[in-house]
Amino acid sequence: MHITQVALPLLTGLATVNAALNFDAMFKADPALKHIKPTTTKPADRLATAHSIIAFLQSSHSASLHAASIASAAHTRTLVTSVKPTKSASAKGTATSTTKASPKNKRAVVASGTTTSATIPPAATCAALSWAFNYIPTPNTAVQFSIDSGLSGIAVAALAPAGFTRQSFNQYAAIEASSYLGSSELSTYNASQCAAACNAWAGSQPCVAFNMYFEREPTQFPGSNCPNPSATTSVRCALYGSQVVASQAINYGEFRSQFIVLLAGSNLYWKNTAPVGIAGFTAPTALPAFVDVSTINGVNVVTGSNFYPGTFDPTQCSTFCATTNSLNYAAAVNAGQSVYTPCNYFDAASISVQGTVYGTYCGLYTTSAVASTADIYSQTISQVQYDVTYSYGYAATTINSGIVSSHH
Repeated sequence: MHITQVALPLLTGLATVNAALNFDAMFKADPALKHIKPTTTKPADRLATAHSIIAFLQSSHSASLHAASIASAAHTRTLVTSVKPTKSASAKGTATSTTKASPKNKRAVVASGTTTSATIPPAATCAALSWAFNYIPTPNTAVQFSIDSGLSGIAVAALAPAGFTRQSFNQYAAIEASSYLGSSELSTYNASQCAAACNAWAGSQPCVAFNMYFEREPTQFPGSNCPNPSATTSVRCALYGSQVVASQAINYGEFRSQFIVLLAGSNLYWKNTAPVGIAGFTAPTALPAFVDVSTINGVNVVTGSNFYPGTFDPTQCSTFCATTNSLNYAAAVNAGQSVYTPCNYFDAASISVQGTVYGTYCGLYTTSAVASTADIYSQTISQVQYDVTYSYGYAATTINSGIVSSHH
């Protein structure tokens, strides 16, 4: 079953079709959509979470220092009895070694700062470190970084760019996975920029996901002369070669000397698998959201809309586009009109609620110029949020003029 909303020939006084999602049609096509209950999750205690993470890292750091001390003592005894001592991996630990937030191997974090000396270690000179984002919470403490409403607000607002789907957002940890491809520092928390890096990745293993997050950074290289320098914030973009999941966000931070590195606003995005090509239309173009327009320069550009329950299937939209052209042509002929509203472009979008896909929403338009208005990411009714996830535009390869005499 499907519900169809078709725009007939533009007779005098005919209102344009609503550009927003047609919930009445959606609910008639799939009554289950109307009866979904809103989620009742309790807001997280962010302050308690911050204290818990910091306490965990402090405990891990203390354990690491203790283990390093024991290893150092054992190594000293070895030097006394061995003619040619071999330095073991356990003897590498020092009081300034970093502490892992989890048993997983943590990838190296490269600062953008530079040292002023080529011979003196940066830890001894308190070398300055610079970061492109450079946001400083007030007060400038580890706890405030974790609960900063400005940072969390930016992460929550960072919706999925075109061709990607947001899987999780505003977590306190980064993804740890063997499919890690590399990372870069960004000057702003820009999901589109990170997505572009993923799309441009040319390694043997393609990029199919990225993790973007804020990181609490030292303004100087932590060392014996400045063990706990003042902090600032960087933005990180990490790429992955597999569809990593939110449960793999286990890297909460580390200690560098006495400075605690923390993460916040961690968002995970997956690259969509592009839908199939359809005969008579150009290759699908990924859109960031669903098209939101009724008129362009005062001219109606909406031909119709339709919702099909089930899986995401753009071919239903192409069939609907062809059927609508035939119906509108026939209506124009019957009404003695010389023109009708043609379908030359459609937006096929997947509608999801609470992570479950419920069907394909089709928007039909007279022109592909509507693609620039794709900004409906979700709509809420009765406290239930209906999300537009996959959204792809298809343009007809042969433009239909909408003139009755030229119709074939």
